Amino acid sequence: MIDYSQHLDTSYSQLLQLRDAAQRGNMGKVAEIAQAVDWEAVASEFESVPMRYSRAVYRHGRKIIRNLLLPYMLYHDCVKLDLQIDMLLGAIEDSPSLLITSAVQLESAYQREISRLRGHEKINAPATLPWTTIEILIEAANEKIQRGHELETAGNPDFNNYRRVYSKTSDNQQ
Repeated sequence: MIDYSQHLDTSYSQLLQLRDAAQRGNMGKVAEIAQAVDWEAVASEFESVPMRYSRAVYRHGRKIIRNLLLPYMLYHDCVKLDLQIDMLLGAIEDSPSLLITSAVQLESAYQREISRLRGHEKINAPATLPWTTIEILIEAANEKIQRGHELETAGNPDFNNYRRVYSKTSDNQQ
């Protein structure tokens, strides 16, 4: 059985060789390489790319929103938020057209998280998305990251020992 990622690496290498041969005008080499390429695997990969990218704002936004909706912080929240911000910004950098549907994707992610969290956590969340743009969402995430750094710097024993620290405005105080 062949490893799919190895198979894609081989196809990618062949496509690069194909491009180079075409640029040099070596049509014999182009024909030889074109016969060796697994075009079904290449087409399958190209078909999956738009779906992965079209849902990037939803996926990463949802993870950020989930974290922001929780009335408490954990030590590792800062790292998780920072990672999701980087992934979201990376996806947008790779595909700026994601910004066109970002508001719809964020609203969908928000509604999904509200319904998921209401069954598990006591949250006071508005019915509509409070972070209407990616910039506002990232700003809110960065504020939570900053609060986490402040808790760590202040030596908060709960935060530094991986226990929940509730915000002062939360009804869920310990």
